[in-house]
Amino acid sequence: MIRMFLLRMRRSPAKWAFPLVAGFEIWILQELRFTGFPIWSEVGAALMYSVLVLGPVAAGLAGLRAWVERRPALVDLDTGMVREAAVRRWLATAGEIGWVALAFLTGVLFLMAAVGPGATWGEPDWMLVAAAFLAVWACGFIGWSVSWLLPSRVTGPLVGLALYMAMGLSVSLDLTVGASWIPSSLERLTPFEVSRPGLRVAQVAIFGGFILAGVAASAIGVRSRRAILGLVVGLTLVVAGLVVAPVGRPAVAAIDPPQVCDPGVVTVCYHPAYSTGAQPVIVAVRRTMAPLLTAGVVPSRLAQYEYEEPAGVSVPFLMDPDPNEASRAVARAALAGAVGAGVCEDFEDRYRVWTVVEAWLISQAGYEAGQLVFDQTGQSHRLDPFFDPDHQAMYQRFVAVPDDDRIVWLAGHFDRLRSCDVGTEELP
Repeated sequence: MIRMFLLRMRRSPAKWAFPLVAGFEIWILQELRFTGFPIWSEVGAALMYSVLVLGPVAAGLAGLRAWVERRPALVDLDTGMVREAAVRRWLATAGEIGWVALAFLTGVLFLMAAVGPGATWGEPDWMLVAAAFLAVWACGFIGWSVSWLLPSRVTGPLVGLALYMAMGLSVSLDLTVGASWIPSSLERLTPFEVSRPGLRVAQVAIFGGFILAGVAASAIGVRSRRAILGLVVGLTLVVAGLVVAPVGRPAVAAIDPPQVCDPGVVTVCYHPAYSTGAQPVIVAVRRTMAPLLTAGVVPSRLAQYEYEEPAGVSVPFLMDPDPNEASRAVARAALAGAVGAGVCEDFEDRYRVWTVVEAWLISQAGYEAGQLVFDQTGQSHRLDPFFDPDHQAMYQRFVAVPDDDRIVWLAGHFDRLRSCDVGTEELP
């Protein structure tokens, strides 16, 4: 059987699309590693989300195979062949989907090589990897089944497009349905979270059930006695999986992992998953916080946003592998206080003062102020933090103030600055 499957893959025209699909899969997985750190908790969600592309491709190729299999010559050949005809159809379909599944496995190997050497926390979620792998096959057999019932050279591609739109809408519209049976709707977990127990098993049952139903459907047309039984069992698995993991986004539970703390003038505490590459970030946040520590307006302890510590114990910061962005994040967090990051209603007055102090904290640490953005071509550039020449002049006036006087001003105005209650006339 395995030999016949490999022979079908070798003869499948889908092999010519494999380099493109595999390359696209690797690119998607790389883009979905949001934090920039080697973290296992991102791997499973990235693989599951990649089904958004690989699933429709598998459905389209399998649908085209079903259209070919419905040619009169092949249907006549199947007459009188029960098991052999069913096996031949299954292998023909599997040969097409197999190349897409191989592209998925190529992406798995890429992630293992990219994340494994530097990961300092957790381990791969192999059940989630298995569920994503089965989801690719499930999409393929869905495309085959619909195209077998409605034979046309466009049915398969249309089914693939429909699957892409359904999975894409689940993400773009943030739907609260389909988390267990629409792969792309799985949310990325942080190292501070764990998914609901049993969800992975439910997904394996759901996607495995779709595959079994599709395999059974490939034999119904030749009157196989086992086809109806396989179809019933497959659909039963799907229903059982939905019962175990009800429709809706998967619940996550917060966990309290041990902190890694780097002591010093500023103690920086973070999740051990971020240990690789953390030192440049620690340097950035310490340099940024230095003036506020000298003014005595913030605690000498930093902790990641995810840690729920009592107010006033530490300043939260975002662990970003780019020191420039880490400096901006910690400056914004320190100045935001209880009102949120830069929430000022008066953008023409008090917000100007707020941004002047933020830009100075970042610049005195040796980094670039302004938000990093990307244009439509993927090129990055940093937005000017100042609105106009008057705003720029305010900043130049502030940085020209002697260090001691600036520290005194910060100490006296910091609480009001956090509440966006300092006007431009009060800026030194």
